Amino acid sequence: TVEPAFLDELAAKPDQVSVVAVLQAARTAAAAGDVATADAIDREVEQADLTLEIVTEHVKLLVKHDRAADAVGVAKAYYEAKPSDSNGSLVYANALIAAGDFTTAVEIAGEVVDLQGTNPAGFDARGRALVGAGRADEGLEDLRKAVELAPQEFEYVLAYGIGLEKAQKIDEAALTLRSAL
Repeated sequence: TVEPAFLDELAAKPDQVSVVAVLQAARTAAAAGDVATADAIDREVEQADLTLEIVTEHVKLLVKHDRAADAVGVAKAYYEAKPSDSNGSLVYANALIAAGDFTTAVEIAGEVVDLQGTNPAGFDARGRALVGAGRADEGLEDLRKAVELAPQEFEYVLAYGIGLEKAQKIDEAALTLRSAL
């Protein structure tokens, strides 16, 4: 578990506690099943210094523990505080996808695609959101584009295969997913 002294130190001088120590403390708490403490640690540090590294880890923690709505709130706060950070936009879009808000996720991921037309993560996020929103043909185009831009990235090939399966293109999905393995 997380030592109470660490939490006291974090509350007293969060700017002097290293990001690595914070992430480790949050991971330790989460691994012990204390998601509330892990969440509290991350929120405390985010108030002192909003960094993408901590926000990303925090969002992943919340999504993993079925708290996607909370993850959206954390990611949105970062997105609004640092609107020019496209990686923050992707964290927000992915949190929205996890929460089932595909329409907003399409919009946010679309901003990344519009600004960085060669960013495979933007196409991947928008594609998954479009498929989730029931717009499979458009989504598959974006997912295919992500694979074209980064064919070595397993996660993009996997997302494309899952998108094909959701679009009832079973044979093509099977081939794509087999190639990902």
